[in-house]
Amino acid sequence: MTEFLVTIHTDKKLLKHLLTPKIVVDAYGYSIIPVELRCDHCEERIGVNGRPAGYALFDAEKLWEVLCENCKRRFHPNKPVYSSITEALKHET
Repeated sequence: MTEFLVTIHTDKKLLKHLLTPKIVVDAYGYSIIPVELRCDHCEERIGVNGRPAGYALFDAEKLWEVLCENCKRRFHPNKPVYSSITEALKHET
């Protein structure tokens, strides 16, 4: 199986997973970090409503990174893009 991209705003399960707040525990207690999606390459904020703005890069085993439109075009221009993980797995297996 090769790497593929899934548009974040069209896969509701993926979006819910990515938007789940993170809890960080340290010596002082814990903090809940609100979720704000940012590109793993350039740190641009990725919107989750409206027009397509972000992609999740997967391979057969895991989610590798979240990308904005510009970084997707720059680093992964020829990767297939799917609207959901379910759709991707039907085509990629």
